[in-house]
Amino acid sequence: QVVRRESLAWATAMPKTCRRLPPELEARIAMVDLLAATVRGHPALLCATLHDTGLVNCLLGLLVEAEMRPAAMRLVVYLMCVEGSSGADAGGASPDTGLAPLSMDIVKLYNSYFNMIQTAQRGKGREDFLLLLDLLNGICQVVEARPRTQKRFKEVGAFLHFINLLNVEKSDARLPVLCSTVLRTLRFLISGNNKNKRHLRMLGYDGLRRLVVRVLEVDTEGYLKHRLIPLLLDLMVDGPFHLELRYLIQSPDIINLMFGLCPDIVPEMKHELFDCFVPLLDKCTLNKELCCQQGLVYALLQMIPGVDDASLVAKIINVIEILGAHSMTVRELKLLFQVLQSDENGFRARFQLPLVTALQHMCTTKPGSPEVFYNFDGVSSALALPHLDHFPQQHGFSFAAWLRIEAHDGTPGGCTQPTVLYVYSRTAQQSLKVSFERVAAEAEGGLNGKVMQNLVMEMYTGDRVTKLVFDSFGFREKRWFFITVTFTNSSRFPWKESEVRLYVNGKFEQKANLKYPSFAECQGRIGADDHSDPRLASDGGAAAADTKPTRGTSEFFGQMGTIYLFDEPLSSAHIRGLYDLGPHCSSFLQASELPDFSIPKSAMVLFD
Repeated sequence: QVVRRESLAWATAMPKTCRRLPPELEARIAMVDLLAATVRGHPALLCATLHDTGLVNCLLGLLVEAEMRPAAMRLVVYLMCVEGSSGADAGGASPDTGLAPLSMDIVKLYNSYFNMIQTAQRGKGREDFLLLLDLLNGICQVVEARPRTQKRFKEVGAFLHFINLLNVEKSDARLPVLCSTVLRTLRFLISGNNKNKRHLRMLGYDGLRRLVVRVLEVDTEGYLKHRLIPLLLDLMVDGPFHLELRYLIQSPDIINLMFGLCPDIVPEMKHELFDCFVPLLDKCTLNKELCCQQGLVYALLQMIPGVDDASLVAKIINVIEILGAHSMTVRELKLLFQVLQSDENGFRARFQLPLVTALQHMCTTKPGSPEVFYNFDGVSSALALPHLDHFPQQHGFSFAAWLRIEAHDGTPGGCTQPTVLYVYSRTAQQSLKVSFERVAAEAEGGLNGKVMQNLVMEMYTGDRVTKLVFDSFGFREKRWFFITVTFTNSSRFPWKESEVRLYVNGKFEQKANLKYPSFAECQGRIGADDHSDPRLASDGGAAAADTKPTRGTSEFFGQMGTIYLFDEPLSSAHIRGLYDLGPHCSSFLQASELPDFSIPKSAMVLFD
């Protein structure tokens, strides 16, 4: 078995033809493979192997041999993935450390593994460096197999170890490959883990940026230069970046790291960065929001005067225009006018005209979309409605809102469960829920090849579920709609049935009959199911924050503008009038129309 390392330009190319290993070596590899296949999936055997210190040290020693490394690494990965709370811990905790015996063995294994990494780096030979790279890739395999091990790596100081790897490396030829591998390993350690992201933030991204700049200075072969932007994009989205499947920003701190490198990278890399970033912003409103929160507009405005490349200036201004049209602070606006000022001799810079044009576009009202809206991230965003002693009202009720669906699946390439629009519930077995459901697979071509969603209303009464599907209108993503759902109570009239009506953009689309609900008391939520997520429960319980929940399980992912709730079914004329008011109108109510005693002291009423 011969491992060919194409990534090492400095190393001598290995032969492509395979050679037969000596029988003794083949037997050793077969024994390790057999042991790995035996203990895999058997916690008791894995725990027993961990307790055998001699066997663990032997496996770590086999990692040094290139031919034995793949087989030994598989078994080491299995051992590093063992759960620390196994039944084998019943022996009690150590009085000195407070750790259970198995937990102590796991810590010893992790510490021994990082000692091997340090030893491999101190080696000057080519095989030492190959071992170092394989050990780093082994960490990626462990986290990929069991993401919960991210916490263990943080506790044993993995982040400091990786920073020190780049700090103490003396070989300029090895630095680019090592830096690339370290960045990839960091991505695995912070992916979906908020605590690890905060830990890395505490260590400081500025130090990491300085190390990357140092590596770029000695990267004569261009190894890291061709890979840095994709690596940073992977870090930012918590996985392999893909403009269609994985484009949501999950680690906003990487934004400042990426653009903080702009003064120190070559023009080709700057163009690559902006060429990748503009489609990412156009793809998702949440990405614009996160970039604005990180102060990217201010950083780009500071960057413009020092850029001489006209095409690069145009790309920077394009990003400023996209973000400024979404949100812009007073501080950023002041800096923009400072940049537009002429110099001491009265000369104006070449970028002033396109920057003024961009400012005009930022101030232009976008037709068909609200200027102010709620941004639902699809994870933990929801609007809680006041507690209702009795719901619904006697005659009926209506819900109306301007909304925009960001992604049909709740997450690009993710689950296909319905996304909740609003829900009224007393308990999980007694609720009324309205959601969006993806069009059936055979109809996924949709209109002009676009995937659509239908509105669905579900009534839960005990074990009985009544479901209505409004399939006359297909909602497409990234478009604003004015949706109105009315529910008329006709239970007082024996010859009539209660009726649900759907209006889209002021136009009647479909109606259906459904028994009118009646709850003694209920809690209402917009954008999330009251019983789908403990973080959104009415008792205010908090969820664990170490691992980010899966995006899009049932929460609404998109934006909502004006939201109207009425305690009567609106007529077609009323609905058309609300639609004609446009998306920029938030309310035509006046403060004098509401009696003071009806407003809770803790509430804040919003008016035009």
